[in-house]
Amino acid sequence: STFRSCFIRPEGNHPMSTPWRSVCKECQGTIVSADGTLTEICPYCKAKLLPDAVPSREKGTHAERDAYYLYNMVDFNRNGKLDSKELQTALNYGGLQFSLPTVNILLSKHDRNRQGQIDFSEFKSLLDEVWRWKDAFDFFDTDKSGSIDFQELQQALARIGIALSPTTFQTVFFSSDTDRSGSISMDEFIKLVTELQLSQIKYTSLNRDKDGRVELSYDAFVDLIFSIRS
Repeated sequence: STFRSCFIRPEGNHPMSTPWRSVCKECQGTIVSADGTLTEICPYCKAKLLPDAVPSREKGTHAERDAYYLYNMVDFNRNGKLDSKELQTALNYGGLQFSLPTVNILLSKHDRNRQGQIDFSEFKSLLDEVWRWKDAFDFFDTDKSGSIDFQELQQALARIGIALSPTTFQTVFFSSDTDRSGSISMDEFIKLVTELQLSQIKYTSLNRDKDGRVELSYDAFVDLIFSIRS
């Protein structure tokens, strides 16, 4: 068979800028985008590259359409779900490069059915949340170094509504600075915020009396720690 390859050219500005490659299942043509522009139609055989359920330009916002394109672009087995590797690829195509441990903790938070996969609505919720956290991180990363220091992290957490005592914050900072650089990278920040939110969810479920106190056995404590890490 003849090898086919086509670069998709943008029509106006598009929020994505990460190159991507796709293969048409009908004619096996290879479609490559140098700037992240997405297409629904194969330029060779005119087959649809994405399912019919893509939000229309009238009904869907730009964010919804971008999320849908990303989701379907990496749902390689077309089962309507994304596992951790597919999620990592989708985020990467969207300009969000995270380590697999960070992706795993994000998936754990948004995987409502605890199946190790997320559907489109869960992916959209995850993407919206990550972009909000990234905005907070970027706001305090004033020198655009890709990392924030001790005080900036404290301010960034406060900006998204997370308040910790000085002692607890110090523990959180040094345990999250995994490369011991003295600062927190975007990847470390997203993982940290997700873990703190999972901790809050777990704590709320245990604090049945709503009095701000929880009594735990050792077994329950271990379960708490590992449920947040998984």
